[in-house]
Amino acid sequence: MLLAGTSSADKKKVAVLKEADKLAEIAGLATSAATAAKPCANYGWAAALVSVLKQQGVEMAQKDWIERSFGGDKCVDTALDFAYLARRVTGDYTLADGRHIRITAEWMAGAPESADPLIADMKLGRSRILVWNGKTFLLRGILYDVEYLTYNRIYYYMRELRLVDPMAVAGTPARNAVFLRDKDDAATIQGMLTVTVKSRELYELPK
Repeated sequence: MLLAGTSSADKKKVAVLKEADKLAEIAGLATSAATAAKPCANYGWAAALVSVLKQQGVEMAQKDWIERSFGGDKCVDTALDFAYLARRVTGDYTLADGRHIRITAEWMAGAPESADPLIADMKLGRSRILVWNGKTFLLRGILYDVEYLTYNRIYYYMRELRLVDPMAVAGTPARNAVFLRDKDDAATIQGMLTVTVKSRELYELPK
């Protein structure tokens, strides 16, 4: 878990093994991720979105998502409604190469509590979009500790969320950011957006 330790009941169990400073990371994401085409909050979101889609084999332009989600090529720097944007992203699409896909975007408000799915995504080379202090970031890595308890219980303790700022130019210090569990306030994380791509041919029955 990111913020809390074990419960009082779990503390009665015995930790038989501990591993510290384990890292799950998408190598090179700070360089390969898209940079916002315009210095606007909504373009930062669009850059993060095209980056996670590219990881799943989908190439779409930032401008296309801006026009679809904001009613035109607009620069928006006010607070974004990420739940609304998730709904705008979710849908069926036909790509330029003729593929038919379905994109599903899920917005989960608040700081992440479970490390397991995030670590699994990192190992698959898939990022998630995290909103911290109102800014959009790409999750590029997780530093965590593991405790193996009796009764086959395993606990993951996320210590750091390593992030990429799509508003910053690749190669600059501002490109990378780190949320530290023991320093930063979890309440400043507004939520996380998970984007999944599936081929429609895989689950649609022929008519």
